[in-house]
Amino acid sequence: MRAILLLIIGLNIITVAGAASEWEEHGVTIRWGESINISGYNITAVDFRPGTVEDIPKKCDNETNGYKRKILGCDDWVLLSISRNGNHLLDAAIAKENHTFADGVEFLNETSYQNDESSLRIIARNVVTGYNIPTPYAELKILVKEKERIELDIAENLKINKIVPQEANVNPCYQSIPIGVTIENTGIFDFPFIRVEDRAGDGFIPEPPDLNWSISLPHGEMWQTQYLIKPLVPVAGAEYNLPPAVLYVVYHNKTYNLSYPPTGNISFILRSSDIILSKTAGVDKGKVTVNLSAKNNGSRASAVKVRDSLHPGMEVVSGDMNFSIVMQPGTSYNQSYVMKINNASGNVTLPPANFTFDEYRTCYDTGEDKKTVTGSGISNPVELTFASAVSPPVQTASPPAPAAGKPSNEATSDNDPGISGALSISGYELPYTYLAILAGALVISVILFLLKVWGLLGLSK
Repeated sequence: MRAILLLIIGLNIITVAGAASEWEEHGVTIRWGESINISGYNITAVDFRPGTVEDIPKKCDNETNGYKRKILGCDDWVLLSISRNGNHLLDAAIAKENHTFADGVEFLNETSYQNDESSLRIIARNVVTGYNIPTPYAELKILVKEKERIELDIAENLKINKIVPQEANVNPCYQSIPIGVTIENTGIFDFPFIRVEDRAGDGFIPEPPDLNWSISLPHGEMWQTQYLIKPLVPVAGAEYNLPPAVLYVVYHNKTYNLSYPPTGNISFILRSSDIILSKTAGVDKGKVTVNLSAKNNGSRASAVKVRDSLHPGMEVVSGDMNFSIVMQPGTSYNQSYVMKINNASGNVTLPPANFTFDEYRTCYDTGEDKKTVTGSGISNPVELTFASAVSPPVQTASPPAPAAGKPSNEATSDNDPGISGALSISGYELPYTYLAILAGALVISVILFLLKVWGLLGLSK
């Protein structure tokens, strides 16, 4: 003997009210172990409470003694198992009389179930059990009402928005751009599960890295979040595009999505300073005029400081080679000074000028409690060309002219020895006079040698 409570296992599915058909009524008799199919619902009589078949039904109406009611079979119940499309929906124990108390448990004479497709009601008209009948059975009244399915108008129930500033300001102190996403439930139904997805877009790093959220949103409430994106290579004044944020919700086993913006991307302009400094110079009458030209190519105002420098041997004659100025977007500023270079000759290179710039809204160095420079850079170097120093010409002696009436020896050259002059051998110069003396001494030595040989041979006798 088992006492089973009414158990209804429902499906937590979002529904939207729509037009529905009328109730379809079915009267059936179901015996122990049998199954019947009514409008797609499969109903099985799993068990009955055994008892004695009542001979006089009216006695149950006036009988209050529980033992006698049990004997008469007034409190019999049937246990039903209900499924659809192979899916178990619920178990229900119902009795003929409503609010029947049996075995310490209260039983009802009706059970019901509904989902987004249809509604079901089962009413016990009679439940018969006993020992002297072939099989217990129940007489049931079954009502089914099919609901007309409608499409979910997601735009009428949910709103999504992606909040991006039209103009984003970035600099080394504030390199990230805040992005917001909001979801609002404007309908009358609760949505227990919504999937929200977003992306930072190409050229940006998001913080946090994961831009996916799973949320539950009752009707009339709003969900919102914020994250940051950092441009990898910020370009001042450039237009950037971000992809839309999208939400997903499932209704009637169908997935719906809603995005913002509905089509295309969402764009914004990147605002930042972009300072360029150029340096030129010209030479006039030994003096050098240097021109420093600064330009703010960015889209935010900035305080610019320019500092130029000189190499040793250079000095400023007039003007100032340093300046500070607040530059608005798209403006330029020029400043010149005159300098001189001592002993300038050949190619001379002027060093590049240095600059720093600081935007109006910037951060502070907490350690020194001073503003941190937004950016810095240098100009181009400049190369000047001066005339080289010219050495005086070297005077060379011309050979004496030949005497009058004497022919000139045109073939004589520096390498042809004469009575005067010298013979150059391996870098050493030997005067021709010395060579003549050596030649004469050599001839005398040879003659003496031959005379001596003559005497030794006795040829003189």
